[in-house]
Amino acid sequence: MFRDRLLEAKKAAGLSAKTMADQSTLHTAEETITRILTGKIADPHISTLLDLAAIVGLAPHELFMDGATAAEFRLFLEAKVTNIDNSAELELLRIQTAEQHRKLELMEIELAHANKLLKVYEHFVNIEE
Repeated sequence: MFRDRLLEAKKAAGLSAKTMADQSTLHTAEETITRILTGKIADPHISTLLDLAAIVGLAPHELFMDGATAAEFRLFLEAKVTNIDNSAELELLRIQTAEQHRKLELMEIELAHANKLLKVYEHFVNIEE
């Protein structure tokens, strides 16, 4: 889980939540960082996670996948986007009730989130290169 990896890297780097907040390029508040690290914020913004990962010296793929290379992580994200997109298209053909329509909306939100994750990841990879 990303939280465990972030905590381990934070400890290894000898950083406090305040130091991380001071180094945050997104100006993430110390309280927010503490809430992420303690699990009180269960689903933080991906840009915040990537910012915190960079502060503690983790590459994006190290934050989200054990032992994965950057290329493997990219393939994983692309497959996730494709899978969600394909599932949404199939579900669109089956929509008959309002409940099914809401399920499709949630899948579209998940697709948008996965696409955003891929774009943010690509941005951070481009910065590192």
